[in-house]
Amino acid sequence: MAGEVPVMVATNAFGMGVDKPDIRFVYHYDVPDSLDSYYQEIGRAGRDGDKAEAILFYRRQDIGSQSFKTAEGRVKTELLEQVTERIAGTDEPVPPEQLAKDVGITQRKLANAIQRLEDAGAVETLESGEILPVESMDPADAVQIVAEEQEERRIANSERLRQMRAYAEENKRCRREVLLRYLGDEYEGPCGFCDNCEANAGNPVVDPAVGTRREV
Repeated sequence: MAGEVPVMVATNAFGMGVDKPDIRFVYHYDVPDSLDSYYQEIGRAGRDGDKAEAILFYRRQDIGSQSFKTAEGRVKTELLEQVTERIAGTDEPVPPEQLAKDVGITQRKLANAIQRLEDAGAVETLESGEILPVESMDPADAVQIVAEEQEERRIANSERLRQMRAYAEENKRCRREVLLRYLGDEYEGPCGFCDNCEANAGNPVVDPAVGTRREV
């Protein structure tokens, strides 16, 4: 933050917390999961109003990798059924360690399943960490609710990735226009600064030594 380090390598979560006004560039090694995330992350640069640069290193294969990552939190219906049946089969709160052992899964997988069931209103986690079923919720209904919510989330994530891919592969339209129109702004390009605008103007300035644009 004091400017003593010239380059910082960070995850997107850490980068979002950086509120340093004189960041001059943000380079994305991995494609973000959505244009919303991308816009927020490149917004770390140039907050002092001076020139800054945002570069996305992109291959089409990166979208497949990101799609795999976003699907990791999905809980299988069969697992949800096993957890709800085990919880519904007792009147006493169940310790998570015992529940994971009974169902035959890891604590991490159990935590994901419990979170989904809590969101559906089927179970409650007590202060002790024990799991208690919500009597008013039928286990089968809870599993159905979670399955529907996960499918809606999958469709939404796929659409966000599709839009991110379209942005990354766009080679004609002004990138500022694409981003701001996505966010609801009626901005019309060209901005005169993005790679597409420079290419359309016929005067892109590229420095092969660093693989990016340079000032004339």
